Amino acid sequence: MKKVGYRGANIHDSIVFVKDASELAIDLAFTAVLYGNRELAQEVLTLEQRVADARYDARIALMLAAKRADDAERLVGVFNVLDGGIKITGAAADIAQIVLEDIGVPHEIRSVLSEAREVTGRAVVHETSEVRGKALQDLDLERDPGVNVIALRRENTWYRRPEPDEQILEGDVLIFAGLQTPVHQVHERIAGDPFVPPQAPPPRDIDGLEEAVDTIIDMKDQAELAIGLAYTASLFDIEPIAAEVSMLERRSDELQKQLEDWVLNAAGSLEDPTTLRGLLHLATAGEVISDAALQIVEVVLRDVDMPAVYSEALAATKEVITSVEIEEGSDLDGETVEDLITDHLTGMVALAVRHDSTWTYDPDEDHVLEGGDILYARGPPEGDERLRQRSEA
Repeated sequence: MKKVGYRGANIHDSIVFVKDASELAIDLAFTAVLYGNRELAQEVLTLEQRVADARYDARIALMLAAKRADDAERLVGVFNVLDGGIKITGAAADIAQIVLEDIGVPHEIRSVLSEAREVTGRAVVHETSEVRGKALQDLDLERDPGVNVIALRRENTWYRRPEPDEQILEGDVLIFAGLQTPVHQVHERIAGDPFVPPQAPPPRDIDGLEEAVDTIIDMKDQAELAIGLAYTASLFDIEPIAAEVSMLERRSDELQKQLEDWVLNAAGSLEDPTTLRGLLHLATAGEVISDAALQIVEVVLRDVDMPAVYSEALAATKEVITSVEIEEGSDLDGETVEDLITDHLTGMVALAVRHDSTWTYDPDEDHVLEGGDILYARGPPEGDERLRQRSEA
């Protein structure tokens, strides 16, 4: 067992890292399962180990900071949030193990996924790579072919949403997202070799597989939304958003049951039902994630006062998730999600829309926003105010 010594952790930095790591780990883990990507799965384990080290340092720092009872009362909220983020990353690692240990996921899933859906890729900068020595902003990935670098790992150091002037070095691991074909093209530019998808045996006819894939995608979208809303609620102390996380937790119970029921029904028609076992692990991990998100918002639901270092840390993260109610007659009333995406003044991307009691996760670009909708969006902090202005009549 590796001995870990206390390294004088900075609580501010620990909060930022655990938040960013938990959000990134969920994206990588679900993508690894859906596309059978072992490299992405391995990155999740690397990230989880870094979070484990940060947890040790952060806990000691919190203990040292609590000199009086009222200090401990404020800091217990930070501990609760950090612990929730750590549980999320641990659940992501459990999902990644489904791929790495071949626990059992139908390879036919990849054939069901749409080419139009955003995917995540990973590549190591080769010594002969054309991107080596260049700054991210000089790669023109966002304009052509429309790929965003979402993380960079340099040995054991992670950079979430690296700065545009960050220079790319040999051996850097880049994590990027976009449509499937552009992502594969970017992989070749970075790694120097064409992307080779994992080989799969001949497809089987699995009844209702599309339903299972839809459920998994819903679980991924909902997990990302719940985590983002949980951090946002705890940052701004917004009880209605915390209540939404509670609603998502109950919805997660339903998705877990849907996936488990599908596995049990489908198992009887397969010669080797163990190839579905990994989906049961996935269902369990999804529930752990939603429970951890609920743990984070306990600081809001229990009216726990958070120290200034917490709000300063979350405000320093690269992205925020926010919610706005679209008023009738506002700029957003009648606009499509595509209009929102192309509004460079906000830089916000729609995560979900709630119309009355109906949720639409990861809405299509042609989804029309209406007055009375609750829009949940992710983007840069400076885009939040612009979004609110456009939602008001």
